[in-house]
Amino acid sequence: MNKYITIIIILISLSGCSSLNTRDTKISKYFSSKEATYSDTGKKYKISNEVPRKLEDNIYYSAKRLDKFRAFLGKPINVTGWYRNKKINKKVNGSKTSAHVLGLAIDFRVAGNSKTTYKKIINSNLKFDQFFYYPRSNRFHISFKRDQKLERREYRIIY
Repeated sequence: MNKYITIIIILISLSGCSSLNTRDTKISKYFSSKEATYSDTGKKYKISNEVPRKLEDNIYYSAKRLDKFRAFLGKPINVTGWYRNKKINKKVNGSKTSAHVLGLAIDFRVAGNSKTTYKKIINSNLKFDQFFYYPRSNRFHISFKRDQKLERREYRIIY
């Protein structure tokens, strides 16, 4: 029995399947792999949204960075979009340079007054590359760079 389990594990690891894709696992204090990989668009159009192994570190990195925002806000962050493969990014008319395709951008909602949340974050010392608030959909977008020195701390409200 143990021999078969070992063979299955080896086959999975050789197949290139990411551990982020095979089960719902906790990837940081507050976030799970399911949140990072789920896509309504992918589900609707039957497009797999598996994270390539080479991008896994970006997902873990973004989750740890997003943990700081969750702790700062003191309330849950409801992720609405995170990693998008190129097919899904094209379906949603995402930018060709979108940080979502690298796993470095997250769209989310927070309970309560979103304008207050926006002001709280932009007036904080928290670091980010971009932070956008979309009042019409009551949604936020945040992105990070792997090198924090390159982060622009760009923020705006997009109507």
